[in-house]
Amino acid sequence: MRHMILAALCMWSCIMTVTPLLTEEQIGRATNYIQQHLTKDFNYQYSYFVKFTEEECNRGLTYDILHKALKGENADTIYQQVDDYHIYEGKRMVVSSYDTFEKSNKKHTLHPEYRLLNPDFHSPISRLLTDGLFAGCSIFYTFFSPCTSKCSLPDGNYNIIDKLSTIVGLPKDRVFIFKQVYQRDTKQPSMVVWDSWKSLNNYIRLLRCSENNCVQCFKNDIPQYHCYTGSQQSKTLDF
Repeated sequence: MRHMILAALCMWSCIMTVTPLLTEEQIGRATNYIQQHLTKDFNYQYSYFVKFTEEECNRGLTYDILHKALKGENADTIYQQVDDYHIYEGKRMVVSSYDTFEKSNKKHTLHPEYRLLNPDFHSPISRLLTDGLFAGCSIFYTFFSPCTSKCSLPDGNYNIIDKLSTIVGLPKDRVFIFKQVYQRDTKQPSMVVWDSWKSLNNYIRLLRCSENNCVQCFKNDIPQYHCYTGSQQSKTLDF
């Protein structure tokens, strides 16, 4: 009997080790560290995707772990690349701003989340996850929440949900973070926004983070309204 109990405990320990669960505190610490040290010069809509190893995730993404994991990324290079509308591709993270193009004499905008996921199977995120260290957990961050008209619109031409499903090596322990609710969506009926967000949350856990404070947008499929309410960015881009 004792051997069976020990075996069961070992199996439980192994499961816990293989499938870490990022907490709000750890996510907040990571996003705050990146903002303080790598993306502090951005004052417009941008997105990044960052990966950490299984060991780093299991050890809680402490300040020391974040420093060692991200020491190869350079804030100046990130800013120069992204400010020129290029996509920064590092060893642990990829970063993008929005970009514009003209089609049929009309100006269109590619949102940064979409740019990091395009094209299918060979996107910057795909390359990051298939090169170098294996990802144990990951954080996908965007300053403004994924808009209901494009990024989180199910079956839309530019939706990121379908794009995420093409990513090889996307870890089970993954989260999607935003800081401010996209201004146009604050004028939408709230349930339109929540339904759109839920479609994304069903595939990747959605949180809102400000500084080092993070809150989940859904708990047991129930919307957490403080994720939607709160102060908004007064100056927004016209997407």
